[in-house]
Amino acid sequence: MKTFNSLLLAVIAGLFVTACGSDDKGPDKTESTKTFNNVYRIPIQGIAGSVISTPDTLYLSAIMGADNAPNFISSEFQNSKSYLKVEGLDKAPADTKIQNLQIKIGNNSYNPIGTFAVNPQGSEKASEIELTSDAEVNIIKAVLKELGDKEKVAINITFTPTQTITLATTPVYLDLSINASFRYWVYDKN
Repeated sequence: MKTFNSLLLAVIAGLFVTACGSDDKGPDKTESTKTFNNVYRIPIQGIAGSVISTPDTLYLSAIMGADNAPNFISSEFQNSKSYLKVEGLDKAPADTKIQNLQIKIGNNSYNPIGTFAVNPQGSEKASEIELTSDAEVNIIKAVLKELGDKEKVAINITFTPTQTITLATTPVYLDLSINASFRYWVYDKN
């Protein structure tokens, strides 16, 4: 009986300590979902006839904000407002083209996008137009996937301008419009 009482007292003491222990579950958090749209601009500039390479890095915080990015859970691509576009070529010297535009996302191989012109001929693509075909959408999806995996993505474009283009005189860009629904944690500030 003495063993039973000692055991019972130990169990009750253990329950008391557990019940009165500190609440160490951490700060209260709730899951939030919000759609963010961001147009990421990569400058297109270079000397006529030269193959140009333009590396850059896009950060998740540039799309969903510095406060939300560290609490990222997942994202879901949204077709509306997602596109690629060569912007500003209409202000370049007449007949300027961006030839053999390609984009590399992270460590993946280059994706050919095409040759762009204000007045396209044959297989050329029109500048100043939002491109939303499967090929362009897949590039944006690849960017979004890399951002979700690593919170940043290395992007490199290569191209050959037929005329010299400088941002000071003719601002030309490759626009990547990324529209996605993001899930992330919001922590109480109590």
